[in-house]
Amino acid sequence: IFIGGDNATFWGPMAWTVIYGLVFATFLTLVVVPVMFWLAHRGKLWVSNLFNRDRNSTEPAIEK
Repeated sequence: IFIGGDNATFWGPMAWTVIYGLVFATFLTLVVVPVMFWLAHRGKLWVSNLFNRDRNSTEPAIEK
């Protein structure tokens, strides 16, 4: 079996591309996606608190 040749110059860079792609996809999956979900949840809480602020005021609803 012949080892090396023209195909060897092709497989080296291809292997590095696959390795870096897996590292990048793992980082996105384990770090970026959960942070985006957390930020969306915090934004939802902020908006709900913004609109519920008037309901939680200490002023009486009916004045005498």
